[in-house]
Amino acid sequence: MDLDRLNDALAESNARARRGRALAWVTLVMTAALAGFVTYVVAVADPCAGMMCPMFDYSPGPTAGDVTMGLGLAGLAVGLLWMWRIVRADRDPDARSWRHLQRP
Repeated sequence: MDLDRLNDALAESNARARRGRALAWVTLVMTAALAGFVTYVVAVADPCAGMMCPMFDYSPGPTAGDVTMGLGLAGLAVGLLWMWRIVRADRDPDARSWRHLQRP
C-alpha cells in the first residue's frame, strides 16, 4: 500500500470516528433529556391519576411493576454511564504508530 492510499484510509477512519463521537454526544444528550422529562412528569403528576391509586390493599412488598420499573431505571443508568465512557474516551489513543508518515 502506498502512502497516499494509507493517508486516505487514515483520514476516512478519523472522519468516521468524529461522526461517531458526535452521534454519541447527541444520543447522550437526548437520553439525559428524556430521563429528566420523565422525572419531571412523575414528580408533578397527580398521585391518583390513571391507574396509580390501588383499588385494593396490597402486601407491603415490591410488586411486579416496581421490579420492572427498577430494572428499567437501572438499565437507563448503565446506558448513560456507558455512553459517558464512550464520549469521554481518548480521541486518538495510538497516534504515535503513524507519526512516521509526517516525516519530510
